[in-house]
Amino acid sequence: MALPPLKVGIDADDTLWPHFGEVIARIGTLCDPPAVLGEKDCTGFYDWPALRGLKLQAGLRMRDGRTTQGGESITRNFKEKGPGMLTVYDFLEPDLYADRKPYPEAPAAVAAIAAMPGVEAYCVTAHPMSVLKTPDDPDRLRLETHKLRLNKEFFPGLKGTVFTRDKARQGLDVLIDDGGDHNLRPFLEAAAREGRPALALHMNRPWNVGEEIPGARRIYDMAEAVPLIARFREEHFAAARRSVPVPEIDIPAKPKTPERIG
Repeated sequence: MALPPLKVGIDADDTLWPHFGEVIARIGTLCDPPAVLGEKDCTGFYDWPALRGLKLQAGLRMRDGRTTQGGESITRNFKEKGPGMLTVYDFLEPDLYADRKPYPEAPAAVAAIAAMPGVEAYCVTAHPMSVLKTPDDPDRLRLETHKLRLNKEFFPGLKGTVFTRDKARQGLDVLIDDGGDHNLRPFLEAAAREGRPALALHMNRPWNVGEEIPGARRIYDMAEAVPLIARFREEHFAAARRSVPVPEIDIPAKPKTPERIG
């Protein structure tokens, strides 16, 4: 009897390739005067101190069709799109992904995970809320196109790419993500409700330092995930084999030896 595969979900942004650092650097170029920002300025996932006091340039096209007048506070132009999530895509083009490259260790690590017997590895990634209004939103389609291209080019071993904001309901056994409260915590809670083991790996980034998720293990790059998943895989399949009922075999009775006559 074949055992079900071990399903590994791997976040894309800031797990497979840099994202928030790139976003905040791009924001800096939209300021007046331009500000030099980077990943180090992304401390505090919901509150970027580096953005306070920065003003937008005039004439920037917003997703709602208007253009900025200049001198507008960046933080006032962030819109609440979810619990505590500040979305900057109202004035960032999805082509931010056009020239993205993965973290150096990520391709080899994903290839190693995908090559493990009985393992299916997926990229599980979310879109910003601002492009989820309609399935045919042109910016949404451009985002998907860029992400699919990146995965095909750098991570050919992936079983597929799943676009979702609910990573806890994808039937995953393992989730690697930099988002603790909004991704790893629900994932672990769902596994606990269902009474099944799960492995949550919390990718360390400047904005999640100090964010503690009970049951999750913090890692610092994708290479660290490989031996942890290998060990979890062994435990997973050992437990699965123990739980498979042994079918009863109906052994026919041994025929009686004919009595000897005479």
